[in-house]
Amino acid sequence: MTKPQNYLLTTFMALAVLGVTGCSTSPLTKQTYTGILPCADCQGIKTKLILNKDKTFLYEQNYLGKSKKPFINSGNYQVKGGTLTLSLADKPLNFSVGVYIS
Repeated sequence: MTKPQNYLLTTFMALAVLGVTGCSTSPLTKQTYTGILPCADCQGIKTKLILNKDKTFLYEQNYLGKSKKPFINSGNYQVKGGTLTLSLADKPLNFSVGVYIS
């Protein structure tokens, strides 16, 4: 994952993962977060993250206008000290979790 893409995902998740803010283990119910992130060479990255209460996740990204087949990752996650960590096959993916007030 490139630095700009990682930054955009971090920004997206910092705003989106409100359901796990303040939780030391996992949300009480299944949480689903969706959005379209900016993309340098496509129409956008349609992103969906599902956090299950058993501390497993499904992370799906679809590059709009580029590929019809989404990139899908799944595994376990943890929330610790304001950081959401997705355990991916190659390396963990960390997101800053914060409070968003509209």
